[in-house]
Amino acid sequence: MLRAARARRIAAATAFGGGGLTLVGGGTVALLHLQVRLARNAIGRTRWDRPQTDGVHGRGEGPPLHMLMAGDSTAAGFAVEEAHQTPGVMLARGLSAAAERPVRLRCTAVPGASSASQEQQLERAGVRDGHSPYDVAVVFIGANDVIRRVSPNEAVSHLRSATGTLVGAGTLSLIHI
Repeated sequence: MLRAARARRIAAATAFGGGGLTLVGGGTVALLHLQVRLARNAIGRTRWDRPQTDGVHGRGEGPPLHMLMAGDSTAAGFAVEEAHQTPGVMLARGLSAAAERPVRLRCTAVPGASSASQEQQLERAGVRDGHSPYDVAVVFIGANDVIRRVSPNEAVSHLRSATGTLVGAGTLSLIHI
């Protein structure tokens, strides 16, 4: 009889203890959810006026090279106030200095963009039907794929498709960052 009583006590303690752990686990999840909501409310949406980066940058002889900047907020220069601070303009000026030719930059980057949106950005930039007006294309993409937990295989597939479109349309150089 002593064994049966001891077994009941162990079972009861396990049930109550397990329930306590479940309660603690549920409380932790609820606390984390509350913290996320509080952070969103405190931070809110950042208001940002994007600097105008499209145009000719740098100097030199001959016709300008044509450069496309595509991707997410990093490519758009998120949170910078002046065009010369954006990655696109910095790269265009560096390319201009190296090539000793001006560079005509077009930026189609969109904050929040993922690899799946690259084909749309290329269409908006005029890359279609085997024709690309760009000599150089720079693609900054991937952060939002990580945030949204897009599988690496899916993200790479979208990037491979965009790269194939650019190369097939005649873009000479591609830089993926």
